[in-house]
This record gives sequence, C-alpha cells and structure tokens, in this order.
Amino acid sequence: YDTGREIHLYSHDKKLFGVDTGGHTCASSGDALLRCEGSSVPQINMTRLFAIKCGDASYVGSDLYHFSPSRSSERSSIRPYVCDGEDLSVRPKWTLLGFFKKDSCSFLQDAAFDSHFCSKKTNSEFANRFGGKFREGVCNLKDQLVCGLSSNK
Repeated sequence: YDTGREIHLYSHDKKLFGVDTGGHTCASSGDALLRCEGSSVPQINMTRLFAIKCGDASYVGSDLYHFSPSRSSERSSIRPYVCDGEDLSVRPKWTLLGFFKKDSCSFLQDAAFDSHFCSKKTNSEFANRFGGKFREGVCNLKDQLVCGLSSNK
C-alpha cells in the first residue's frame, strides 16, 4: 500500500499559491501560510484537485469543466478544451495538484498556481546546503532539495 507523498498548498492571500511536497520549505521561508494538505496518491475520503488556468482566470477545485461553455442541452457535447468567453485560440491548462479532502482548499478557489512560489524564497538556502549555485528558473517541485543547483567547481 503506497501512502504517497504529503502535499501542502501555501499562499499569502487568495491570489497566488504554491505547492510543497512534504519538506515544509514554504513554511520555513517566511510568511506563506499553509492552506490545505493532501497526498500524491488517491486516499479514502479524498478527491483530485486541479489548478486550471484559462486566459487570465484561475480556478482550484475538482471540476475539470469549470471554464467550459454551458451546454444547450444534456445531449450537447462538453467542450473542456474551450475557455468560455475567450477566443478559441485560448486553451485551458490543467495541473493535477494531488488528492485532498473535499472543500479543504476552497480558500484558494480563485487563486493562480505558481510552480516556483515555494522555491523562490528558499533557493539560496538549498544552494548553501548543497554547496551549489542556484540557476534561476530551473527548479521543479519533484525534488526541491536539489533542483536548479550547479556545482561551484
């Protein structure tokens, strides 16, 4: 039975948030607040949680069709690839955040996901810990402790 990794969502407000995968690096970096906790694998009483971006609009929740145009009838097709009210060239971007208790992340419902939110304040800490220099913009959330580091040598 795989319990997966802990996933924590942090923010300063309802506008922008980031993800920490178990290391609590966001919490140790200052004023970011823990908003909700989940898992990287499905669990009992947990549902999938997505960050969806359509143009300038953002949504955090389990409704994959949040930005889809309304259907004229039950027989009409659902068009998840269209952002309602946007030009047809604007496509939604879905990011699976993990599995969370239903409505536990509702504070972030309209917030935008920033994949570097938690790493921005702690990049120098990681570089110091591992004796490297941080290369800006290279970090990913799969392994924050060693991402974006280059050797001092």
